[in-house]
Amino acid sequence: MSKRLLLLCLVTLSLAHAEPRQEFFMAVQQGQTAQADRLLEAHPDFLEAQLFDGLHPLFQASHLDRLEMVNLLLARGAKVNATTRRGSTALHAAANRGSETILALLLENGADPNIRNGRGQTPLVVAVNRRHLAVVAQLLAHHADPNLADQNGRTPLHQAAGMGQPRLVQMLVEAGAEVNPEDKQGHTPLGLARLLKNNSWGDVGGYLEGQGGLDH
Repeated sequence: MSKRLLLLCLVTLSLAHAEPRQEFFMAVQQGQTAQADRLLEAHPDFLEAQLFDGLHPLFQASHLDRLEMVNLLLARGAKVNATTRRGSTALHAAANRGSETILALLLENGADPNIRNGRGQTPLVVAVNRRHLAVVAQLLAHHADPNLADQNGRTPLHQAAGMGQPRLVQMLVEAGAEVNPEDKQGHTPLGLARLLKNNSWGDVGGYLEGQGGLDH
């Protein structure tokens, strides 16, 4: 067999495998559960397949708020704590989206709420940054640690205080968040609130002072 013919055969085989894989990811994206299930039956390895940046089917379905697809993938045995190349899990995706239903489903299936992504952010930090109060409450109820800091040393309380969000601040403190952690620049949550002066920062400052907050 000539090298050219061999190369042509290899390319043909590669394309033949790529087509159903692409079809599967399209089914996941569009929420076509029957089609995805059929393809998984024939190609069970697609369950752990990855797109660019390590995006896997469960992450993609969670990101797109495809509840039935998430159900299917979990039933088929998808690894609930699988990460992308940037370290994010499906729970990070659901927290970012604000999908309470998918978040609950993932948690019921053993999703770890304390996994940090490549920036050191837990799903709780992501939910706080997106101001998804209901999701924050869900995560805290499932033992998300309110004191895990990101790569800048900022805890969820730093983020909530810096954004001037008194309700989030109160939720985190009541869940056990330390009031005076310092980030890598030496700022406490109270200090950050007064530095940035966002939204209802005055209410945040008053509440944190009442909880023994230090301003630096």
